[in-house]
Amino acid sequence: MQPLIDTELWLAHKRRALMHPVDGADFLM
Repeated sequence: MQPLIDTELWLAHKRRALMHPVDGADFLM
């Protein structure tokens, strides 16, 4: 897995998590 792709996915997930606190808490665990 390329670090750049992994970072893009992480940022997308983080943005989604920020919009949904419940998902965000689950993501941070």
